[in-house]
Amino acid sequence: MALATFGIITRRWKPTYLSVDSYNSYRGLSDHIPENLFLERITDLNLFIEKNYPHVYPDSYMFLVAIILIILAAVFSIVTRVLDISLWYPLLILIAPALIAYWTTRRRGFYYLRLNKFYDSLYTHLKEISSNDAPHHIRWGYRRLRDDDTADTLHLTQDISHWRIAFVIEIIQLDPEIDHSHNGQEVLPAYNAASQDVVLDIGPDIIVRPTAEQHNGDQEEGAVQGITTTTNTISNRSATNDNNTLMAEPPTYRQSIDLGTPPPYLRPPQD
Repeated sequence: MALATFGIITRRWKPTYLSVDSYNSYRGLSDHIPENLFLERITDLNLFIEKNYPHVYPDSYMFLVAIILIILAAVFSIVTRVLDISLWYPLLILIAPALIAYWTTRRRGFYYLRLNKFYDSLYTHLKEISSNDAPHHIRWGYRRLRDDDTADTLHLTQDISHWRIAFVIEIIQLDPEIDHSHNGQEVLPAYNAASQDVVLDIGPDIIVRPTAEQHNGDQEEGAVQGITTTTNTISNRSATNDNNTLMAEPPTYRQSIDLGTPPPYLRPPQD
């Protein structure tokens, strides 16, 4: 069960921040964590996000500076043409927009790499906070924005469509009976405890002797099995004889061919 949910708001012209409402607005949170500790955790998360999150606002400002420099270069070119002044070196200010474009392109290329690195560090940081807050039976975690998230659940002043929410941090209530040191995983018992839980086979061996009816039934079953075996043997032999008969060689027939009287040139000479 989520006790509190906070949205990470990204802005184009300002740094990314953690949207947090007052302590009393989160119902059920006061039963698990005091207000001073809550404010301390929120301040720590805000500093962590401000320091490690790959913000977008520097790119916006650098893009604006590049546009201003290009406009100044165009105005200077028009003024020099009107006043018939031959000056070229002030046009070197166009190098600055080129450098800014290269810098922003490089930052955007590595944006997702830095974002994945931030998620890894955030996971480690929230895991440390959860281990410290284990006596309060709560756990800190983060997730993506879901369809069932609304402005009321995230405690936003406007509709959720007016905000750019990168991800969500939430405080989850844990069951006090679960061992938090193992993060809710099942713990196997110790070897000594498991060995003591073995049921030993104690008592005399019971020998079951067959009765007379069972003995007669076994004899009849053996006789039937012997008859069946003999019948199968005879059937196999008859099948073998039939196969030999079918595979015998066909009889040889003589065929006489009358070639007639040979022509004169093939007859032997007569004395």
